[in-house]
Amino acid sequence: MDIQQLYVERFNPDEEYLGTIKEVNQIEPLVSVCTTTYQHADYIEDCIEGILMQKTDFPIEIIVGEDESTDGTRRICKKYASEHPDKIRLFLRDRNTSSVFDENGKRVFGFNGKWLRKSARGKYIAMCEGDDYWTDPLKLQKQVEFMEANPEVVLTYHRHENEDSDGKFIDYRDKPLPCTLMFINDFSDMPPMNICPNGDRLLLTFFSLKGSFKYLEDIAPSVRRHHEGGLMSMVSEEEKLDRQVRTWSSIYEAFKDTKISEKLRAKKDMFIYRQMLYSWQAGDEKLVNILSYPLQAKSLKLYKHFIRNRKLSDK
Repeated sequence: MDIQQLYVERFNPDEEYLGTIKEVNQIEPLVSVCTTTYQHADYIEDCIEGILMQKTDFPIEIIVGEDESTDGTRRICKKYASEHPDKIRLFLRDRNTSSVFDENGKRVFGFNGKWLRKSARGKYIAMCEGDDYWTDPLKLQKQVEFMEANPEVVLTYHRHENEDSDGKFIDYRDKPLPCTLMFINDFSDMPPMNICPNGDRLLLTFFSLKGSFKYLEDIAPSVRRHHEGGLMSMVSEEEKLDRQVRTWSSIYEAFKDTKISEKLRAKKDMFIYRQMLYSWQAGDEKLVNILSYPLQAKSLKLYKHFIRNRKLSDK
């Protein structure tokens, strides 16, 4: 299966709701805000309102990719796009086209977010998925000001708050997640697309080779929601480990000829090792096959270093 070819062949710019003569299509945005959404009827309004409230001294475009939801999300997105033709570009996807399915009908890859970035016209791209939302009206302004003043920085991020389905606070995190990111719009040297379960990890790895990242402390936390409809809410521990192994194996293959290849090999081997331990504890017969994987001595050394310093997580 050639994912890169499918990505190119299936892309359809005519999916833009209300066409390309809207006010937003006539401006030159400095920032493109990309929002992917699917089955987010209970959350998408908070997401869009958090973007619309942004106060900036530069033009922005909000690009929403609605992935053929059946819960009313599409209706809400069309309402907002109709009310804000000066700000919102809405793409109405056909899920059979925007997704790749395996022989059993299981969805294994999606193009929605990648197509949004392909449609982005801004110098910078910010992200906010449909079940997350922003709380700081100056978020975009602060990130742009910093990046304009520091061109060596290719990506900025800030704190986010985790919230449960009832809106109750869980904790704060300082890790770069989609709802906190702003990065340069430059994918000219991106490796050919492959099936990577965690596209955010692939994106962060790609930009780590292009320049430096900066954590900005003076931005109010974005909110990441944890709910039953979330992508990982119903995934077992075994499936999560399998996703991590496939993710880091894909990333290693994509960047194995770069200066960070050994670090990527270590991460890949680390999750294979964790998968081995999990299988052993569960008495899984697959352990024999997993044990045949040749863990590199240097990778094991780095793995122990990461565990000791708690610098990697399963999330």
